[in-house]
Amino acid sequence: DLLSFVMNDKGDQQNNNKHSNYLDDLLGLNLKEKVVQEITPPPNSTELFNNNHIVIFSQTQTNPQDPNQIAKRLLIYNKCSTQITNFMIFHQLPTEYLIIEKPDLKTNCVTISNAKPLEQILYIKRTASIRFEMKTSVRYNVNGQDFTVNFISN
Repeated sequence: DLLSFVMNDKGDQQNNNKHSNYLDDLLGLNLKEKVVQEITPPPNSTELFNNNHIVIFSQTQTNPQDPNQIAKRLLIYNKCSTQITNFMIFHQLPTEYLIIEKPDLKTNCVTISNAKPLEQILYIKRTASIRFEMKTSVRYNVNGQDFTVNFISN
């Protein structure tokens, strides 16, 4: 029966590991996702965040006519073998920086395809001489489990 299957401390280690993995899967505790592939960074980009599910790169360009204006292009890739849903991203800047335009993400779902990342472009204006620091919070769901990650980028 299942109880003796779980509680059995006899037998070889391989069977115990197999039973443990089966039980974890049954209880939804086996949260490891298979990484589809490693993502090659886009040209002229900086990696902002990387975990088992997603990787986020940033490409930054300063406006040649106004060095106080910058455009940040965020590229968000799905690294796992399943779909990521309910994807939301939030940014907080120092008060000396303004987000001029922050278009909404076109979808709430990062798909399995790594060939086409989710993209967000931020137009930012500096109003005083202070070091740039952007706090970002990302929320998403993988296989019914919610995740929240926070990071700071310069």
